[in-house]
Amino acid sequence: MNKPLIAIAILSVLALGCKPDGAWVSVDGSKLTERDIEKEMPEEYKRMREQYNSQIREILEQLAVKKMMELAAKKEGVDVESYSRSLMEKAPAPTDMEVAAFYEQIKRSGQTNGQSLPELRGRIQQHLREQAGRDMVQAQIGKLKKTYNYTYDYTRVKVETAGFPDRGNPQAKVTIVEYSDFECPFCIRVQPTTAKIREKYGDKVRWVFKDFPLSFHPNAMTMHIGARCVYRVNKNGYWKFFDTMFGHDRPADVITKEGTAKVAAQAGTDMAQYQSCVSDPAVVKEIQDAQKSGEAVGVSGTPAFFINGRMLSGAQPQAAFEQIIDEEL
Repeated sequence: MNKPLIAIAILSVLALGCKPDGAWVSVDGSKLTERDIEKEMPEEYKRMREQYNSQIREILEQLAVKKMMELAAKKEGVDVESYSRSLMEKAPAPTDMEVAAFYEQIKRSGQTNGQSLPELRGRIQQHLREQAGRDMVQAQIGKLKKTYNYTYDYTRVKVETAGFPDRGNPQAKVTIVEYSDFECPFCIRVQPTTAKIREKYGDKVRWVFKDFPLSFHPNAMTMHIGARCVYRVNKNGYWKFFDTMFGHDRPADVITKEGTAKVAAQAGTDMAQYQSCVSDPAVVKEIQDAQKSGEAVGVSGTPAFFINGRMLSGAQPQAAFEQIIDEEL
């Protein structure tokens, strides 16, 4: 065979997908590869690919933001660090009322270590200023996406919602599924944003909550068991319970079994039925199944949202939600 024909033959083989198998194991002389997982364990393979694709999307988003910030900085004639710093410096200083409110919040959750407001004022001001600065950067990124015609090829995943708490219009065109952890500070931080989204879009959105207690939050499972039991026993009071558990001004003892029960009672829950429910091992399995369903579609931390199956990860600003919701509408 002459050299041109050899080259054509090689290219033909490559086009058909002849490539190294990657990771493999051998059993009794038989080599097992990714192709065998796909063939013999299709459900596990599907979950693995969805997790991989989700992680790739997140990293591509980070890369896109990096590129847009570089373009914007170049336009301003500065480096990216200077450009980011200039955005953060535009953030308004926190008011005395905001500082005091934040102090009361951390005091209720037992994070002040006995220190007074005057003692912590400087650190709180710095924290709130940095937080506001990060929000300014996120808002600018939203503008840059429009400036630089940001588009992306997203994968829409199916997220089961049957049997989970929901609010809003059941027939809404947009369904938002939230995976959160009652002990996660970022999940608490994003609640005012999600409330504004529900207020703005009204009957155009349906909101669904799914439990995702993280293992390194020691009190999370107790709180989620309480939540599932309120939903079982007192569906009408569930969202009152939810809003209290995620409130910035929630009682400090909500992280305990007794504190969670108090919030359940305040929501109008029959406590005899509630106490029977929290002892039911099936409740833990429901929570674990909800968490597994999240992991299967790429959730690795909280909060995580799926807007009509499109993932939005983290405590994102309002503009990030609005961009996807408006596209869906």
